[in-house]
Amino acid sequence: MALSRRRIFTVLGVLCVIAAGMAAVSLRIRQHIIRVHAQRTLDDIQHLKIGSSRTCQIFSEWQHEWGSHVSYEGTCDDPNRFYMDINVQHPAYIWPTCFEGQSGRVRFILVRGMCGVYEALSGKTIVFMARVVGVKGVVTQKFSQVFTVMRDDLPDEHMPATVAASAMTSARPGRSWDRQAATQQQNLHPGYRVFVGTTRINADYMPGGRVFYISAEVGPEGTNVDSERLFRFDLSCLGRWRPCSERDLMPAAYDQYEMDVRRSQSPSP
Repeated sequence: MALSRRRIFTVLGVLCVIAAGMAAVSLRIRQHIIRVHAQRTLDDIQHLKIGSSRTCQIFSEWQHEWGSHVSYEGTCDDPNRFYMDINVQHPAYIWPTCFEGQSGRVRFILVRGMCGVYEALSGKTIVFMARVVGVKGVVTQKFSQVFTVMRDDLPDEHMPATVAASAMTSARPGRSWDRQAATQQQNLHPGYRVFVGTTRINADYMPGGRVFYISAEVGPEGTNVDSERLFRFDLSCLGRWRPCSERDLMPAAYDQYEMDVRRSQSPSP
């Protein structure tokens, strides 16, 4: 009898391992597909030209590539304003409880343990968003943003951190150009701004966690050359074990940021 029970538990254990392995493979394949598609879309957006690229062609391509992940308002050749968005996330649902502070050590250990298993199976969290705005069938603004999750190594931080990378090019200046940091960059390159820093967010999918961000914004005084250079995303880090960094996700923008820091710190002649 005891031997029979042992065999049953052994079989159940083997089946659980097989099921977990199949789930992990399925989730990793899905993550890879999303990453490849997102990289291709980001590359296409990188080469869009403000004032000449056609919104109807882009809209058709996005619908074919992303299907239900695309939302829009208006018609692609609307004489007033048309916008289309991509919003895709993997895993499709991130437990809000995983990123909230827990009241009690036992509850914290249990929740983080379960979330750790979930994250280990599904791979890195990816949130990819993009927006293109057009007037009279011509692109007037483009925006892309990528989020991924990483462990926060500070001893006082008990929630995962986020790495956020975003780029925007617009025929009109953005609101964030009023920041003090933007004013300091005015003499360096009046056509665009690059921001790197740390903050906190309180969104549904990441309440209270720290965010390491990089942001590049090209305004009306910038050129398509500036836009194409700073709009370069690299999602290859999402396929490796080591966490992504701001430099990994937007290498050209981060190089520009480091150059700006050196120039601002060098003594005036």
